[in-house]
Amino acid sequence: MAGIQIRHGQPGSAAEPWVAIAPADLAGRAALLRVTLAAGEEIAPRRCVGGEVGLYLAAGGLAVATGAGEAELEAGDLAILGPETSFSVRAGAPGATLLMMPVPGTAGVLPTQAVEPGGAMALVPASGGTPTVLAGDLYIVKRRAAETGRRLGLLHFAIPPGGGPIPHVHHMEDEAFYVLDGTLSLYADGLRTHAGAGSLIFLPRGLPHGFHNLTQAPAAMLCLLSPGGGEQFFVEAGRPPGVEGATGKPDPAEIARILAVADRYGVAMRPDIADPYLPPPGATP
Repeated sequence: MAGIQIRHGQPGSAAEPWVAIAPADLAGRAALLRVTLAAGEEIAPRRCVGGEVGLYLAAGGLAVATGAGEAELEAGDLAILGPETSFSVRAGAPGATLLMMPVPGTAGVLPTQAVEPGGAMALVPASGGTPTVLAGDLYIVKRRAAETGRRLGLLHFAIPPGGGPIPHVHHMEDEAFYVLDGTLSLYADGLRTHAGAGSLIFLPRGLPHGFHNLTQAPAAMLCLLSPGGGEQFFVEAGRPPGVEGATGKPDPAEIARILAVADRYGVAMRPDIADPYLPPPGATP
């Protein structure tokens, strides 16, 4: 279980964000910080230095002002601020939980006197990205390797009751999950545990792992792959929503196709791992 990290950090503040993923975890390619803001609380003007910064709104509402324009974010929206872009934010009611993703991980957000003209902001709404359905689970690619200098791929996972992949191994990228909603049963190289909303799971490449939703409520999480590229596995292995065969468990022909795609992306399935998941919290033994 070397290298596995399951973190349940402090909420984080504008002055002292919770470092969920440090740059060193991903060889400097990216990082993830969490900031929790009360209703009406602001982050005074900052400037992106040394790279770009993604702002993913995990919960609540948030107004983002930049020299390139303003945006009102809702939960699930992603704003990508380009290098040297200055910005400020203000939380709406009842507050906001903000995930900040500098790319590369050494990029910073330094105080500045004011939001200055210029810069760049791109928006990916909660409904945006490339959706694909794989074995009944919905995966949405939010950022691709080509957009981040191959440092990062970013996906949103929606896991219905009974959903989740079989144990598997990623040989080409490290992986991190931030649980947005619900509770998932997690297996990671012999470790069996639960991960609820606000949990961060970091998994170095090469370790068998998997997750399953054994509750009666949907679950969702954000997935970071670093270096990027593995997000394309989900696009090629899955089916667009609404296409025949996209929902439900795959038949043998579909499984053979998924395994062929997995092999190209360095993903090895491990169906030999028996009984990998704990029952959901509160379940009767």
